[in-house]
Amino acid sequence: MAIFELINPQRYFHLVAIKSETDILKNESLLKELGFKIEKNYDEIDEIEILQLSIISNIPFYRGEQDFSVKGNNMAPFKYDSMLINLVKLKISILCLPFKLLTKVVIESLINNHKLLSKNTFVKVDLDKLIKSNDEHTDYVDNDISYFFSSVNLTLTEESALSSVKLDGDKPLDSMLYKSIFKEKILEGKCKLEKCILKSSTSISNKPNIPNTKSAMHVDKYGNYKFYMHSTGNNITTVPLVFEHINKMECLIETPINPVNNLKEDKE
Repeated sequence: MAIFELINPQRYFHLVAIKSETDILKNESLLKELGFKIEKNYDEIDEIEILQLSIISNIPFYRGEQDFSVKGNNMAPFKYDSMLINLVKLKISILCLPFKLLTKVVIESLINNHKLLSKNTFVKVDLDKLIKSNDEHTDYVDNDISYFFSSVNLTLTEESALSSVKLDGDKPLDSMLYKSIFKEKILEGKCKLEKCILKSSTSISNKPNIPNTKSAMHVDKYGNYKFYMHSTGNNITTVPLVFEHINKMECLIETPINPVNNLKEDKE
């Protein structure tokens, strides 16, 4: 069972996926140079490795009441949770960090100081292809995980009175509103999916090494992902399983464009 001892769980983490033939983020020397320390290694799921990391920094990335200081005095240095997911077979690494500014600092360091983009690319989801695949069924089911759209942000390209729509609910793609108005427009290319929330569950799995858990992952068209971590952190195991299934559906795209540049500066 994957149980992680996090400094500050029950919060959102920002995720960035990187495709690397050289396994750049499996380099422990590089992780150390970036300020990371490996706290725990969980590799009980086939072809998946999850590392619990911590990172020490003199920068106060969080301005709220929570004290992240190492000495408990609200002064530098500060210690933050982080996670690294390695999908070994796909050669994709997913870096999970708790704050936008911290995410930007780490990714910019990888690009500027460690030449990340010389042999590596970022990975985003082809959202239009993924939502178009919801032709007959609105649940995606694999061996160990099931997931569905619980929220979709749509833009209409041929509509002057209305430019964007957000549909929320347990399963908005099952609603008559979506089926009668938006589904046909999406199939015709007159409506685009900008971002969404994918809710997943591992309850269908009978493997003892995969915890019975649920999660919600926010996905945008640029390749930014946001994930809510539970208290034990074990729902992080849903992330690589969802990525593996989306890859099976050929809905992952490699891109040289840094997705973090499109993170909005709203509240963490």
